[in-house]
Amino acid sequence: MRIIQARRQHLPLILDLCDQARGIMRASGNHDQWTNGYPDETTLLRDIEHACGYLCLDATNAPVAYFAMILGEEPTYAHIDAGQWIDVEKPYAVIHRIASTPASRGVLHAIVGHAFSVTDNVRIDTHRDNGIMRHLLDKMGFTYCGIIHLANGDERLAYQKMQPNVAIQAATSEQASHIARLIMMAMSDDCCRYFCGSRHTLDDFYAMMTRLVLRDDSQYSYRNTLVALDGNQVVGAAVAYDGAELHTLRRAFVAMAHEYLDMDLSHMGDETQPGELYLDSLAVLPEYRHRGIAARLLETTKERARVMRLPAVGLLVDQDNPGARSLYEAAGFHYVNDNTWGGHLMRHLVCKIHSNSDL
Repeated sequence: MRIIQARRQHLPLILDLCDQARGIMRASGNHDQWTNGYPDETTLLRDIEHACGYLCLDATNAPVAYFAMILGEEPTYAHIDAGQWIDVEKPYAVIHRIASTPASRGVLHAIVGHAFSVTDNVRIDTHRDNGIMRHLLDKMGFTYCGIIHLANGDERLAYQKMQPNVAIQAATSEQASHIARLIMMAMSDDCCRYFCGSRHTLDDFYAMMTRLVLRDDSQYSYRNTLVALDGNQVVGAAVAYDGAELHTLRRAFVAMAHEYLDMDLSHMGDETQPGELYLDSLAVLPEYRHRGIAARLLETTKERARVMRLPAVGLLVDQDNPGARSLYEAAGFHYVNDNTWGGHLMRHLVCKIHSNSDL
């Protein structure tokens, strides 16, 4: 899902999205939110004029959602009843006026990921009867903080989510052992055992992967890796390389598989091809998930593709991993074809990379 700044010419589309969202509310039993024509043209044009209105586009560039994101203090959040904010000192972003089509999926995930790309502190409020939104906010790790009141006195349930102070940066060789663990996490134990065969263990595979991360000429090299750091702790990693270099980079993997695992993997099928930055592995430690870290690693990987002037980012996702598919689809990836890897059926997903001028 791609997010762009809304413009005046988008107003008819935004109004239609608001109508569709209102229909979703009414169908789910929420009859008291967005009444009396709210949000009206004046409100939406003010969003646009203040550069805080956004559109979410699907893989075909069709608008599927609208939202407003405001950086700075929200006057109605100054007082909160029956609870308290997680933090009252740090700057925050507020998400308002989310409107999407009934068929769209992953919208809130994409919106929150966008917000966390510019801040580590997000607040949002919703109507008590908006069960759909309350469920999604709980699922995404937002904390219910209490009740705020709008300017007209209506109450809203207030939520907040804060990111740990996690930095995304290029990996170093000293982080090789941590990166190897995360790569294996991304592969899954089942796929790792497939490569180990019957005579070797996951410990053998880990030793091999650590050496591959340390090498300069490996697809799993630290030079191809971004890490997420909480202080000095590696809590996430994304490994990506130019698909055109697959055969050259894979030689190290094939040689070490023979050395460490007594396996001949020289006839493996290709998981990527020229024309894409191939996201080989993406993983975040379990205790750091649902905090937007994977989304940030994805966005930084897409920026790498843009810098490398590659037209797309591609990846394989296990057909039995719907959670990962939802993450990637929310980040703008779409299905291209099927593949196999590590003895598993996989889906090849691609996200087209747009130049900054397209945004």
